[in-house]
Amino acid sequence: MIRAAAILVAVAVPALAGPLTPPSGPVVPTPGPEPRTPISLATTPGDADSVFRITQPGSYYLTADVIGAPGKHGIEISASGDVTIDLNGFRVAGGPGSLRGITTTGGVSNGRIAIRNGAVAHWLSGGIITADQDRSTLIDSVTVHDNSGNGIDVGPASVVTRCIAKANGGTGIRVEESSAISECVSSTNGAGFVLGVASTATNCSALANSQAGFSASGFGTVYESCAARQNGGRGFEGNSAVYTACVATANQGGGFSVGTDSVVTGCQARDNNGIGFLASEGSSLAHCVARSNGTGFQFSQGVTADHCTALHNSGHGVNANAAGCVLTACTARANGGSGFFGTHSVFTACVARENTLAGFDAGSGCIVTGCIAQGNNADGIRVIEHSVVLNNVSQLNGVGFSADAAGIHALGENNRIEGNTCTGNDRGIHTDDSSNIIVRNNVHGANPFVLTGGQAIGPMITGPNTITSTNPWANFNF
Repeated sequence: MIRAAAILVAVAVPALAGPLTPPSGPVVPTPGPEPRTPISLATTPGDADSVFRITQPGSYYLTADVIGAPGKHGIEISASGDVTIDLNGFRVAGGPGSLRGITTTGGVSNGRIAIRNGAVAHWLSGGIITADQDRSTLIDSVTVHDNSGNGIDVGPASVVTRCIAKANGGTGIRVEESSAISECVSSTNGAGFVLGVASTATNCSALANSQAGFSASGFGTVYESCAARQNGGRGFEGNSAVYTACVATANQGGGFSVGTDSVVTGCQARDNNGIGFLASEGSSLAHCVARSNGTGFQFSQGVTADHCTALHNSGHGVNANAAGCVLTACTARANGGSGFFGTHSVFTACVARENTLAGFDAGSGCIVTGCIAQGNNADGIRVIEHSVVLNNVSQLNGVGFSADAAGIHALGENNRIEGNTCTGNDRGIHTDDSSNIIVRNNVHGANPFVLTGGQAIGPMITGPNTITSTNPWANFNF
């Protein structure tokens, strides 16, 4: 009976247990083993020429700084296949007699390499060098500084992004063909950036390098939204290249050296010692500004310029002294030479104001049409021979200065001067030779027509009077 009562009591008392519903939120997994391999003497032992040597593809990371040794590379990659190295915020630091910081050797060219998040410094033969094995490489968020050779030097089809190269004895960042550089800074190196064939640089800055800020070892380079400042060479160099929204400031060798068949849009060259834009044959420039350089723009044959501006340059604003240049809607103001200087070229709807020499010094075989020359110290528009000066306005040139200037001045023969308006100049239209055609011009001033030799000239209508002549070739002196 007593036993039965005990059993009943045991059955009547409910069991005490925890809740059956799990807590809300993600379940944190139990940490597993690190999937990557640490770089250490146990896992990546070095050899006769390396502190550490990676012989197998995979993902690796640093757990401490790498310290260089004489006659050795810091990390040598000889693996066939993809290799990723996370520097993990540590340094690969060289010393006296050390070779390269991170490099590829062994004649292995297959497989990609990625290196991230750290610094490589003080190596005798360069910071990160993979170009000699033609390995495609990604370098991300790495600082390379104070290396005696190149800072970063990578093979074709590589990417370098968010990196800093500073105080390297060679080039700061160099890439081979079909590579991309973005959001990088290269300062106080030998050269700033050197790009291979068909490579790109975007949102990069080159500062105070002893050679060029940006240069290319081949054709087809693209520069976009980049800046070059205070470099010992030119700011930018490239053949058959594309330059967009780039700025070159205070470079010793000039602003832009634009190679053959290049396209330049929305760029600025300012305070450079030399030429702001030096453009080779067949290149095209639009919406560019050259200010306070030696010469603003200097063109080889066949260059076109549209809506470009040259101002306060110590030499000519635009020097198009080569055949076949075409300038449209450009402005040259307050330059130390002529506003526009050229030969066998076309100037349309351009403006030259307040230049120390002529507004347009157009030489032989030029067409100057629909342009304005105003307030220049010398002639407003000057041509030599076989040129056309059509429908221009030339005002107040040579007035108040020591120069003895004309609104339009033809030094040679066989020029056509037609439909122009010349007012307030020392002389209106002046010829130094015969056999020019002078028709339909409107001239006002004390010396409206100063003509030497026999000219084909329209009738002269002198005002103020009612115009009675119906001759369509008449000139007006009013």
